[in-house]
Amino acid sequence: MRLNPTDRAIEITAEDGALAGRYVFEDEFKPYLHPLLTPRGVPVSAFMPHDHKHHRALMYALRTEDVNFWEEYSTLPGEQVGRQVHRGLSDVVVEGETVGFSQALDWSPVGSDALIFREARQISCRRGDDPSGFTWTWRTRLTAETDLTLRMSQWSAVRPDGRRVNYHGLGLRLPREFGGAQAELGVRADDAEVEIADALGSTPQRLEFRAAADGFWPVRHAGLRFTQGQRNALFIMKDPFAYISFGPSNHAPLDLSRGDRIEETYRLDVFDADPPDA
Repeated sequence: MRLNPTDRAIEITAEDGALAGRYVFEDEFKPYLHPLLTPRGVPVSAFMPHDHKHHRALMYALRTEDVNFWEEYSTLPGEQVGRQVHRGLSDVVVEGETVGFSQALDWSPVGSDALIFREARQISCRRGDDPSGFTWTWRTRLTAETDLTLRMSQWSAVRPDGRRVNYHGLGLRLPREFGGAQAELGVRADDAEVEIADALGSTPQRLEFRAAADGFWPVRHAGLRFTQGQRNALFIMKDPFAYISFGPSNHAPLDLSRGDRIEETYRLDVFDADPPDA
């Protein structure tokens, strides 16, 4: 694998030159990973779609009672918009079986130096255990710089049993053909086939799904497998578009005192679901 840095982004490629993904580390609001590709070039991420401009492919963001780091605009009276300010890269590995880097970020309201969180983020990529895939690891350590409460969105989904499921944390917007009523989306949670309605709000260690991708003929299929090192609640939807996220405030609000930490680890396998000669 090779890591190729530019002024504000890092491209990671395989030994054959195939692009695995591009991480934009300096953005107006929050860093993101897009495009996210299988080894055969099938995209599994969508960036700033017309219906949700703030969906920046694979991203990590939260929302406090006072500052919204997710929507990128104020959704409630008196709410401030937040941004994740890039403070530097370190531990950069540019070539090898696994490449990656660490990033320092300050989470602050737009136009203010007030600190809400300091974050140490680590991202790495390698060939998957199966050569038809890439394996990404996303680690975050957030340190609260003030007393705060992570809030749930007023647009949280509601399960039939009345439980609300929030969508903050590590989120991925999938391409449009992966969602909608006609999409053939197979979902497995901890190695068992599940319906999306049942998976919403569950806490699987592993989530896998596969779908057909537009833009290829014969049709190609792509798969994703999330493995989390903790037991955060899953937000998942297919209609009217496909979106998934895991986060510390997806089940309930979370109170943090200054100095408290949130530490999370996610592994994401992106793979071609068709045989190599299909």
